[in-house]
Amino acid sequence: MGHFSRVPKQLIEFQQARPLTQDPAVLEYSALMVQALIPQLQALMGSIADFDRKIAEVFQKHPDRPVFESFPGAGAALAPRLSAAFGADRDRFQAATEMEQFSGIAPVTEKSGTKKWVHWRWALSEICAPKLSGICRAFAPLVWLGQSVLPTPNPAWQKSPRRG
Repeated sequence: MGHFSRVPKQLIEFQQARPLTQDPAVLEYSALMVQALIPQLQALMGSIADFDRKIAEVFQKHPDRPVFESFPGAGAALAPRLSAAFGADRDRFQAATEMEQFSGIAPVTEKSGTKKWVHWRWALSEICAPKLSGICRAFAPLVWLGQSVLPTPNPAWQKSPRRG
């Protein structure tokens, strides 16, 4: 059963729900707070639209735009973000693994005795974290899209009969 099949049930539950409070002081305060936040959000949305327009304008002139737009799922938001993460210096990264390590998305391999395991990096160093958090966010959607768009390899364990 998918996520959207629960929507009608949730709407009925919302209609039947009891309010958390009916205290007039809390309700009036909440209404005033929403009214105070609306103009701030409207101004912020205008600024975001200005940034979006400028990013699109600059990205249209970028020489590597076709490369970044060719990635699966890289549209108007993700392609410029990836371009910014890579930067303009083409000699900066000699291999894909260098960019993975720099951005913090490279898997970490650990070994102990005869065991070996691979996992995601749990944290970034305090020095790198403020600089790289945006780069990590640039790659996260591409990793997720790659898993959902690209063909998945069929490992041998899926082909073999199940063992009890």
